[in-house]
Amino acid sequence: MFKKESNHYRWKEFFELISKTKPKVGLFIIACIISSASAIATTFIPNFVKTFIDSFSTSGNLNGNILLLLGAFFIFGTLTSAIASYLLNVVGLNVVANLRGITWSKIVKLPANFYDKNKSGDIASRVVNDTTVIFNLVSHSFSQFVNAILTILFCSFWLFYYDWQLALVILIAIPLFLLFFVPLGRVLAKLSKRLQRSTARLNVNAFEMISEIKLVKSFTAENAQIKKGMENIKNLKDIGMKQATWMALVNPILNLIMMLMIITIVGYGGIKLARGDLSPGTFIAFLTLIFYVIPPISNFGTFFTQLQKTKGATERISQLLNEDEENLSEGKFLHVNDQDIELKNISFHYSTQEDLTFSLQDINLKIAGGETYALVGPSGSGKTTLIALLERFYQPTNGAIYMGGENIESFSLSSWRSQIGYVSQEHTLVSGTIRENIIFGLEGDPPSEKKIVKACKMAYAWEFVRKLPNGLDTDIGERGLNLSGGQRQRIAIARMFLKDPKIILLDEATANLDSQSEKEVHAAMQKITKNRTAIVIAHRLSTVMNSDHIIFMEDGKITGQGKHDELRETHELYRKFCKQQLESNQEQTDSEETKQLQIQ
Repeated sequence: MFKKESNHYRWKEFFELISKTKPKVGLFIIACIISSASAIATTFIPNFVKTFIDSFSTSGNLNGNILLLLGAFFIFGTLTSAIASYLLNVVGLNVVANLRGITWSKIVKLPANFYDKNKSGDIASRVVNDTTVIFNLVSHSFSQFVNAILTILFCSFWLFYYDWQLALVILIAIPLFLLFFVPLGRVLAKLSKRLQRSTARLNVNAFEMISEIKLVKSFTAENAQIKKGMENIKNLKDIGMKQATWMALVNPILNLIMMLMIITIVGYGGIKLARGDLSPGTFIAFLTLIFYVIPPISNFGTFFTQLQKTKGATERISQLLNEDEENLSEGKFLHVNDQDIELKNISFHYSTQEDLTFSLQDINLKIAGGETYALVGPSGSGKTTLIALLERFYQPTNGAIYMGGENIESFSLSSWRSQIGYVSQEHTLVSGTIRENIIFGLEGDPPSEKKIVKACKMAYAWEFVRKLPNGLDTDIGERGLNLSGGQRQRIAIARMFLKDPKIILLDEATANLDSQSEKEVHAAMQKITKNRTAIVIAHRLSTVMNSDHIIFMEDGKITGQGKHDELRETHELYRKFCKQQLESNQEQTDSEETKQLQIQ
């Protein structure tokens, strides 16, 4: 899970987060000045209206100069408002783009164990939804708040200038507004946090459901998924209803205060107008200014609501950015020259395991450089975990791994992983074309067409790739789902061949290939593993027998090491493994012979 949320949020954290995005402060200041000029210019319009009306009532003539000034100020206020709005959007978009870039970079650099403990939908929500909340504050709400303050200040000046007694009525109303806004803000802050968490949960469930839709349909779990989704949607609605309830309770009180204020001003002002204490123009200007003041005061509620949302979004993004990340460049550069790899007293358990049971226990193993090792054992014996430690996805709980006598932690992650070719049992592909997947992760100039085709041929993928509509540039869909399992696996193997690594880690790399393809890929693998350090997880006897050394694992421990013939004689479980494989191979051979006879 993410690091614990702070109960004492400070707005300093918000400004620290914004400063990381390197905002265009100069442009923001200019936009605020232009916006302020627009707000100030607008407050002069009622004064021109007053002068125009009073001039007409005394002389009976229309004053063209005042009309021109009125029109000029109106146009000026409109244009400056539009320019300020555009500039603030530029600033906001720059902030949110940089913030998303920072969070995206952070996500890429977070260690594997972070993803074991946190859900991808929640992480994505922080990158997309929470950054949008901050954008809305910077681009819209903040400028509106600044304009509201300036409008109230300048309108207050004119109101007191016209009639201080009437102005006092408005001055008394403002603290009454704040009296309701402060407690409302606290309530909305809690509801905003709950809303953002619920939104993240909905994202998580939606992501899981969409990515595993075939599983849902296979187990006819549509109704269960609909129920689960509707519960999340109902929870979001309930929180929204609570927000609406609080606003519904407070808004009538605020409206009542405003109505009382307007009635008082109209009534008292009307009396003063009848007495001759106020001119008609002053009275109209005063009423106009009141309607200038009311919207900003009313919008304070919206601003404080957005402020509380931003507070929650800032906390969630800050939590993500405060997570410890991998330092890819720290350490020495690694030059692999068939050095031995040695695991000394290695024990490991995953941080997600509540019982802290070790997945690996007291592993001591020496892997000779330039030779091939096969990891064999039942499911859950720790083979994949051992590969993950060698890839440095995780650090051992106890013990250390050495290469050439040096702890591999002393080498930079980037240089270590750049020497490794890794093909997992999931044969993971990304959205895009076959070409993009094969050259995935390669830096510098892209490899030539010839090299890519050669890698495909080595992985026996070219036969089906060249028949596709666009060849290497064929789009394979999300996670390569437009290809079969075997095809995805061959693309993953071709990617490893193109990387031309010094150390090869294969985790069930040929699991989804038919017998003929498996033989062909094995032949290619024997070529690439020649004179390289290779560690292969395999359940097929053909793969195991071609290895220089065999390591048998059970319950996180190494229980046997040696050659095929040696282990078959001395290790009971390995002997059973060989027997099962021979029987399985015989069944497969019989099945293929039957198919051939049927064809003939």
